[in-house]
Amino acid sequence: MAITLPYTIAEGDTTSNTKIEENFRHIEDKLNNEPIAIASMADADAPNSTLYFSTTASKLVWKDASGVVNNLY
Repeated sequence: MAITLPYTIAEGDTTSNTKIEENFRHIEDKLNNEPIAIASMADADAPNSTLYFSTTASKLVWKDASGVVNNLY
């Protein structure tokens, strides 16, 4: 699921509080009202720092930045 935010805010901009709050409300609405599709792939094919359903382990996993696959349930 791609989330397109209503406002673009420059990195480090702390003066746009209303726009930042609106972006967070938009993200919250998407997460609460739309399912999140989780990719399925073999552990060997998954890039590091990825959440996916492992067809190797048949579980939801997180492959960390070092390439270690961690079962989440």
